Amino acid sequence: MFKLPVVKAKRFIRGMRGQTRAQLISANDGHCYVVKFSNNPLGVPILVNELVSTLLLKILCIRTPEVALVSFDEEALANNPEIGIETATGIIAPQVGLHFGSRHPGPMELAVYDFLPDKMFPRISNQDHFLGALVFDKWVSNFGFRQAIFYRPQAERNFIAEMIGHAWAFRGPNWTFFDAASKGLYPRLGVYGSRPRLDDFDPWLDKVMGLDAKIFQSLFDAVPQAWIAGQEEQFSNILMILQSRTERLPELLEESLAYIQEGRRNPVPVEQPVKQLDTSEECVQA
Repeated sequence: MFKLPVVKAKRFIRGMRGQTRAQLISANDGHCYVVKFSNNPLGVPILVNELVSTLLLKILCIRTPEVALVSFDEEALANNPEIGIETATGIIAPQVGLHFGSRHPGPMELAVYDFLPDKMFPRISNQDHFLGALVFDKWVSNFGFRQAIFYRPQAERNFIAEMIGHAWAFRGPNWTFFDAASKGLYPRLGVYGSRPRLDDFDPWLDKVMGLDAKIFQSLFDAVPQAWIAGQEEQFSNILMILQSRTERLPELLEESLAYIQEGRRNPVPVEQPVKQLDTSEECVQA
């Protein structure tokens, strides 16, 4: 069901922020990708979490970047000696093989932001996707906070939000489920609207409830075998639990809605300027 493009890494651009030590890489298809490597400090399960989460978000019609499997061979590593993954024991090179790549959302002159102040939320054309993302985050037990990027297509006034950063789905490398009202929320609670209600989540709840059981087998098949070698049974169990968790979603959402309302009554002021990601002009067509 899922046909993932495989692209070849061509040129290192720069390192990115975050625990997984991702790198911005140009590929032979003319696009740039934020690449998370199979030998990242948090381990291979992180790549599985990213891939499965992206595929599920697309099924639920929630905006998220296009993805690809990014291939590194000996030639690519030799041509890019500056690529290095910082670990507790030192700098290591990526392994030869397939890694997870999240594509930059447009031409590289497009400005991409990882923060918008509350007053600009009405200018997010798909702001309701944050409601859908909360359904998703409760479902997969996202143990981190909801991350997103924002960009404004040329000649457009409004921004588009894309959901990113799913390393901590299934509680990250632990591959377990842990439910807490505060987990999986976007830090700026105003993005969910003034008084979100459970009914507001119905479009995405209906989609989750209506998923065919075959989807979960397709998710299993989409993951490169090397990423789950020796952990096939554990990963299969995660997908089985995920399938059975759908009935709990209204309850989990109600708990988070109560948390959101409390947070809006007692907000923590963290207003910041609009922040642009440092991913632009150096990433050129391959």
